[in-house]
Amino acid sequence: ADYQDGSVLHSERTPTLSGNAIDELIYHHLVDLHYARRGARPNRATLTNRGRAAKEHLSIAPAVTIDHVAGQPLKLTRSDFEELIGGLLRNIALFSTSVFSRAPKYPEAVAVIGGCANIPAVLDTLAARLDMPVLTVPDPEAVIAKGAALVADAAAPSALPSALQAASLTDVPS
Repeated sequence: ADYQDGSVLHSERTPTLSGNAIDELIYHHLVDLHYARRGARPNRATLTNRGRAAKEHLSIAPAVTIDHVAGQPLKLTRSDFEELIGGLLRNIALFSTSVFSRAPKYPEAVAVIGGCANIPAVLDTLAARLDMPVLTVPDPEAVIAKGAALVADAAAPSALPSALQAASLTDVPS
């Protein structure tokens, strides 16, 4: 996007890096560990949910212990996690470089939004491979929803704010 006039110069999407893709990698990693210990397939939903919680915790902690369905907890370090998603990180950096080369103007910075923006390795990999500032915002997973709400409000302003204002005026004691 052009910061000066707000126009979108070029846009592409990829499913390369997503919460679901990372969840799948963690799930298969945990299944491999489970098979090594138990020789049986664990419950997929349970293990996926535990892996997702571990992924989210690793954004702020160096390691996490996953209560495993086999009864024996599994430890996943941030280093192990980053190695596990390393291929996805390389692919998203290559994708970004490719998209930038097709844009009419090469970007000066990258803004990362969505849940993956909470993963330090995503920001670090992009900054190292793209050689430009990589930015994010607080609560990056809510950016799209907040943006959609702003667009909807701008297109058809709601009666809610004026109704709330009228209600607050009637509640003021005389």
